[in-house]
Amino acid sequence: MNHLLFVRHAVTADNLAYRFIGRRDTSLHPLGFEQAECLATRLQTQPISYIVSSPLQRAWQTATAIADKQGACPVLQDDRLAEIDLGIMDGLSMFTAYEQYKELIDHALDEHVSDFAFPGGERRSHALRRMMAAIQDIVQRPGTGTVCVVTHGAMLGLWRCHLENHPLGAFQKWQPSHASISEVVFPSTDSPQVVRWSDTAHLPESLTRSIQQVRERLP
Repeated sequence: MNHLLFVRHAVTADNLAYRFIGRRDTSLHPLGFEQAECLATRLQTQPISYIVSSPLQRAWQTATAIADKQGACPVLQDDRLAEIDLGIMDGLSMFTAYEQYKELIDHALDEHVSDFAFPGGERRSHALRRMMAAIQDIVQRPGTGTVCVVTHGAMLGLWRCHLENHPLGAFQKWQPSHASISEVVFPSTDSPQVVRWSDTAHLPESLTRSIQQVRERLP
């Protein structure tokens, strides 16, 4: 039996400004570093064998915050855990993007549209395949214990859609919150069992309010 803790990275300035963020490689916002610290403190009493992280800064910084609280906990990088490539949308304000590409975004947001890619971007099915391959390698790796996987919202949402046998277009329904913990057990024979999903009990209300206030102040 394998025990995985899936973590979505903490917030970035792009997240707070409602920008599309895929392969755009930005650092955590100062409030995101606070989220990562709270997350790391929550996991401090949870023995973790090792951490596997997306190579993008926002995930790596979240992963290293967790590792610092764990002591001698190795952090590995896996490019397959990187966020889906959003092509022409990457870095655009969601409001601007909707003005310029309304029909395209309406199509992308249709929960019944399973496979999709923005122009110049990556298909959902491709992103899911690489996510599943990364998880399979982690689960099949020799040894026991808990592994922490730090990745991105769309990637986790796509994987959960697949697990629930839902169209990939519904990935936003399953997309966990920033700096959240999702716990999944992988029995040797049965399907993965979700123990908890998008757990943010470690994030204080004061921090959540501060994040919302930043969002509201931004133009």
